[in-house]
Amino acid sequence: MALPTHAFNLPSPYETETEELDRRQKMAQLLQAQAAQSPEKFSYKGIEAHVSPLSYLAKALESYTSSADQKTI
Repeated sequence: MALPTHAFNLPSPYETETEELDRRQKMAQLLQAQAAQSPEKFSYKGIEAHVSPLSYLAKALESYTSSADQKTI
């Protein structure tokens, strides 16, 4: 009885590096799109809650992070 054989094709280092760069580029684009959105407003039974000033700081940090990631790629 013959044993089954398996072929292993290891990806080249360039291929894995390209995939990693593509993944980081996609993440930076998603962060940039998220930073462009206005802060979310919440309400409970029709009463709207105030938007925290920290949410604007978070949006600025998201924008900074995405632009920094874009520059490193």
